[in-house]
Amino acid sequence: MQRDYIKYPLKFKPVFKQTIWGGKKIASFMGTDDAMGNFPEDNVGECWGVSAVSGHESEVVNGELKGALLPDVVSLYGAKLLGNRNVERFGNTFPLLVKFIDAAKDLSVQVHPNDIMAGQLHNCSGKTEMWYVIDSESDAELLSGFANDMSKEEFAKMEGSEILDSLSRFKIKKGDLFYLPAGTVHSIGAGAFIAEIQQSSDITYRIYDFDRVDGSGNKRELHTGQALEAIDFTIKGDNCKILYKERCGESNDIWESAFEVVSGKYFSTSVVKLHSNGIPARRYTLNYAHLDSFVIITCVGGGAALQYGTGGQMEIHCGDVVLLPADLEEVCFELAQGAKFEFLETHI
Repeated sequence: MQRDYIKYPLKFKPVFKQTIWGGKKIASFMGTDDAMGNFPEDNVGECWGVSAVSGHESEVVNGELKGALLPDVVSLYGAKLLGNRNVERFGNTFPLLVKFIDAAKDLSVQVHPNDIMAGQLHNCSGKTEMWYVIDSESDAELLSGFANDMSKEEFAKMEGSEILDSLSRFKIKKGDLFYLPAGTVHSIGAGAFIAEIQQSSDITYRIYDFDRVDGSGNKRELHTGQALEAIDFTIKGDNCKILYKERCGESNDIWESAFEVVSGKYFSTSVVKLHSNGIPARRYTLNYAHLDSFVIITCVGGGAALQYGTGGQMEIHCGDVVLLPADLEEVCFELAQGAKFEFLETHI
């Protein structure tokens, strides 16, 4: 019999994507060789932690809803999962997608459409996103936004290295953050390992793909015409990188340790870094009743025991993405002595 509430954190079976540019870092980051028994052997470019994208829906792996797909949970519970304001805005559609990306090789230079274009051509939302650098090799770069003033006519004439040279380049390190509104031309460079939070969309227009070929010797399709219409030529690289100072409060209230790095129309995200400070076990409380929203916890370092309700507990480790339904409203994180826990907190 269906309950009229959820009131517990949801974990999902990860969805792995093999790509021509993918590597082998995701399995080791998640701390398992088999990652719930469905980890491909190589070239794993992405792991989708929370997804309602058609054909790639996340499956609940814990509690009363074990085996249910995320879109079905949204349909069954509505505001209990999303929050009242989000139901008014999105209906029975889960609005976000969270993934990890391992770029062993350069990703294509690409752009994502905004809501209007994506709705007209693909009947879905646009794709605004953010990147958090979990780790990177010493020479890794991200390309994002134009380096200088650019017009549609100028860009349309560019080819190959000219396209690369027109973009802003950023040497990256652990903890770097970037915000990319829909329409931002970008590429993730080889050696970057990032967490990506985005609108629930899988629409990408490739502009340049380094003349690579697939296993059959064919070049991947480019979407030059659509890309030119999707690009926002006002977006420069200086506007994409987010500068912030790490914050670690002494209070047991998580909001005092959270630093909000993105606050926008589509999602708000904070970086949270907790530690036990030598205390045998330290508990931090996250009360989010005031948000009227679900909360997504994306673990990017360390781990903790998530405690909820009356005696409920769940272990969280690197690579876990946990969805806290709106009707749960409060959880606690307990850190063992000497432990650290780093995560991205996201809500709408």
